[in-house]
Amino acid sequence: VSDQLAASVATDESQSAETEGKLTEALSQIKAFSAAAIDAGHSLVAANAATTVALEDKDALDRRFAELLAVKEQLSGDLAKEVHSHQLAVRGLQNKIDGAEVRHADEVSSLKQHISTLTELASEAS
Repeated sequence: VSDQLAASVATDESQSAETEGKLTEALSQIKAFSAAAIDAGHSLVAANAATTVALEDKDALDRRFAELLAVKEQLSGDLAKEVHSHQLAVRGLQNKIDGAEVRHADEVSSLKQHISTLTELASEAS
């Protein structure tokens, strides 16, 4: 019985040592996976921070673009008003030129009549 008990204890000790080795190996793998998970977590935090910065930059660029678009619209409106103002001024000048041409034509016609009348009077006087 004592031989059987000794054999049983030896088997149990052998199995315990084998189990302990497997547990030690499993624990090492768990530690390695934990370290890899922690590294991945740090990488994820860094990527998240970079994404946040990029989104803030994008928001700032979107706001600047909106500001520039508003300035462009304002300048376009101002330019349209300026062009319209110049068009009105050109029309006014053209109307003055047209009026002056009509007045000068009337004056030339009147002068021609006077010359014609003077020529007739001179002919009659001679």
